[in-house]
Amino acid sequence: MSGSSGGNGITRSQALKSGVKFGIIGLILGFFLAAGFIVFKAIVEDKITNAGEITYLFGLRIFGDYKSLGKSNAIAGPKFAGTAGAGNSELRANAIDSMLYKLSYGDALPDKDKFYEVAAANIKTFVAAFKDEDIKEISLIGRIDPDALSNIARSVNTINGDETVKAAGDIITDAAAINAIRDVKYTLLAADRNTSKKNLSTQLQKLKGLKKQVAGILLFD
Repeated sequence: MSGSSGGNGITRSQALKSGVKFGIIGLILGFFLAAGFIVFKAIVEDKITNAGEITYLFGLRIFGDYKSLGKSNAIAGPKFAGTAGAGNSELRANAIDSMLYKLSYGDALPDKDKFYEVAAANIKTFVAAFKDEDIKEISLIGRIDPDALSNIARSVNTINGDETVKAAGDIITDAAAINAIRDVKYTLLAADRNTSKKNLSTQLQKLKGLKKQVAGILLFD
């Protein structure tokens, strides 16, 4: 008979509807399980995960947020091909990955060039907003790889066509970095996702003690 799958009385249409229903249920359950895991991980770990928690915990302005897409992340993969069944499965996996990325990293940019552009625009706008103070220099500090710090300063200054941002370094353990911010009023923090909240808090307390203002923070891999 047309539309029948055989003697069991279940039509192809009914089988398809059941498949779609269970697929949606699986997607929803997978989403909540993954969301629960992310929340649990955020509670037990001290590391910074996304920019939202930095704003919530420390009240800092986010001047840039970058998170690279690893090869294992499906949302960075090629467009799907193959059978319809395989395509639906891949699309469900992709949808879950997209939601997990959003939950984990919020509005983080997966494009490094755009990250630099956003950071540069925020810095330029900040300087313009305080034009009465005639800001000549903002010190970039952070307990991260010095090369990464220098690269951020260089990239932002190249986009803005000036030398406003100066890479200082680690103000906790580096005397040269402390001396570099001596006559500077405004600082810009840089932190990667290996930076602990305690570490960030220590830097903020140090800056407060030195009477330095934090313009914002850059978060990246």
